[in-house]
Amino acid sequence: MQRFALITVISVLAACGPAPSMDNGEHSPADLPVVPSDPCGPVTPVGYCGVEFGMTPEQALTILPQTYSLLDDSEYDYPESCNYDEITASQEDWAADVMVANLRISRIDIYGALQRTAEGAGVGSTKSELFAMYPDAQTESNFYTYPDENVIVDLAEGRQYLFELSQKNVVTNWRAGFAEQVAYVEGCS
Repeated sequence: MQRFALITVISVLAACGPAPSMDNGEHSPADLPVVPSDPCGPVTPVGYCGVEFGMTPEQALTILPQTYSLLDDSEYDYPESCNYDEITASQEDWAADVMVANLRISRIDIYGALQRTAEGAGVGSTKSELFAMYPDAQTESNFYTYPDENVIVDLAEGRQYLFELSQKNVVTNWRAGFAEQVAYVEGCS
């Protein structure tokens, strides 16, 4: 009798098996990769890592932590010039460029998963997550990779976030800064 009861319990447990998958394209928090936090904090409408949009490159160089560096600013000899400088850091998942237009930091381009907005948006965020964070955001067609889209978030004082999406509606890169320069499609134009 005990043997029968034991066999019945084992049979019932074996028949249950693992819980059925509820894969609807979304992931549970346990499935998502852990992105380390950025020691500089979030990218905000004001700037990033103490560097504010509107600062000169010389000012930015004095503010960035020692583990970060901005390429040589000797190229800024002309007031109307526009250049890109790479910000380098000693961390994985960190990649960014800074646009300097009219001798001022005007935009930051983000390619790594480490930098996020204060709301948590960044590389890897989905279009639906962006609209949950920024309900007034708008979309536009991507200039180079139609039918991909960009999600644009208008911020205070003429600033914007622009998130470029893949065909799977996931952010591949994004930028923040003054709206005029954020709208530039290719470098400084």
